Amino acid sequence: MDGPLLPEVPPPHRPRRSAMRRIVERLKQECAERALPPGPPLARGRANAAKLLGSFFGTGFLPMAPGTWGSLAALIIYVLALSFTRLEPAAFGSLGCLLLFLLFSMASLALGGDAQRAAAHKDPRWFVLDEMAGVFLALFALAPYNFLFAGLAFLLFRLFDALKIGVVGQVDRRLGGTVGILLDDWVAGAMANLLVRGLAWVMLTAGLVSRAP
Repeated sequence: MDGPLLPEVPPPHRPRRSAMRRIVERLKQECAERALPPGPPLARGRANAAKLLGSFFGTGFLPMAPGTWGSLAALIIYVLALSFTRLEPAAFGSLGCLLLFLLFSMASLALGGDAQRAAAHKDPRWFVLDEMAGVFLALFALAPYNFLFAGLAFLLFRLFDALKIGVVGQVDRRLGGTVGILLDDWVAGAMANLLVRGLAWVMLTAGLVSRAP
């Protein structure tokens, strides 16, 4: 004779694997954000130099939106260089923007670590050299077109960078250190540039706009 039937105990509830993965990734992200940059504290002079250069001479300390101020500084450099250089717009739009992009990218990589240690946290808001590099990438090869396209590329870059849309957000979440600070701005700049250049080509082909004089 069989023994008494025992009530079935339902198995413990386990969250789905995808949910668990999101939880783990979120915890890793929070730990990375709270972790202080490695290395001893900077000497006062070196910390001040990192703040001065990393903020592009105080631009990043302007109120409200330091990333936007830094991006505007890059746009002003672009307009002034385009106005006063002896190079043709096509040459400046390619060679000039490429050189400025490389210059500010190298400066961001060189000063990013010191900036994080000076601020004692990851990716300080006043550090704007990465945004400036991203702007010059967004403006690459747009000089021969109507200047409105350069303005649109600038606005799209700020939108992608501020909202961390798509790949920009994934790069920002997954990568850390000085490379992580810079790469999301590279991706935002490349996305803005490709979209605007595609739009410019379509409108030029359709005869809706003309090249800049």
